[in-house]
Order: sequence, then C-alpha cells, then structure tokens
Amino acid sequence: MYDKVDTLPQRLRYIRKRIAAMTQHEFAQALNVSQDSISRYEIGKTDLSTKQLARIAEVTGVSLDWLILGKGEIPERGKLGRIPPSISSRISKLEKRIAQIEEMLKSKE
Repeated sequence: MYDKVDTLPQRLRYIRKRIAAMTQHEFAQALNVSQDSISRYEIGKTDLSTKQLARIAEVTGVSLDWLILGKGEIPERGKLGRIPPSISSRISKLEKRIAQIEEMLKSKE
C-alpha cells in the first residue's frame, strides 16, 4: 500500500502507523502530548517544535532529515537497525509487569 509522504504531516502519520505501529493515543503517550495534538500535527493544523521533532525521531528511530525534509529512503519498519530506547524501555516495563502477574497467578494456584 502506498502512503503519500510529501509533507511533514503525511510523514508523521506514516511514521506513527507504519514505523511505530501505534494508535494516535499510544503515540501521544510516547511523546508526552495529547491525542488531540497528534491529530492536529497529522492534519497540519499545528506545527511541531524542534524539540517535538527530535523526540519523534528518538522514539521512532527515523532520521530528522527524512522526518523534516523527506530526504532519503522512506523508512520501513523492518529496516530500522535498532529499537528506539523509549520503545525498548516500554517493552521492558511490560515484560516485568507480565512476570509479576504470572507470579501472582502461580501463588493463587
């Protein structure tokens, strides 16, 4: 499926859906903004600050060149070399929580 990525709002939506595979709500949580803010960014009603752009690049692992200017290859989910630290941290927290729940369930048996 082809996604238009000519503008920053289009690239942001592409990143959220195709790279991060997150809902607007999940992406908002990862960026510490409201879901409404994500919606406004994606339709071009609100501009992103430099700090916000840097955070998006950090969270998703995409380059700022591609995010801001659209220069270079369109990133693909499977081609990212590493899991961004913020997502890796979330995975670790979820794994710990799952282990805690499993322990609670075992103790109730």
